[in-house]
Amino acid sequence: MSLQFIIKTSYNFEDLEKNFFTLSECVEIFPIEKEHFGISIPTKVVDEQGEDTILNFMMTYDHYDLWSGLWFNEK
Repeated sequence: MSLQFIIKTSYNFEDLEKNFFTLSECVEIFPIEKEHFGISIPTKVVDEQGEDTILNFMMTYDHYDLWSGLWFNEK
């Protein structure tokens, strides 16, 4: 199953892209509004990297998990 998130960050798009491309260049990143970006991580990447690896990586960001409907790390 693919994973989708919304990230709240002051990073610019290019820096965010560099960070996520360390997981895989298949990760899709798109701006939503100021300081909010959509992240889509394909099933193939989840299977290759492992869901725990991806969720641990996500914990470095304030993020909203679209599947659970919860914010994580939000201050």
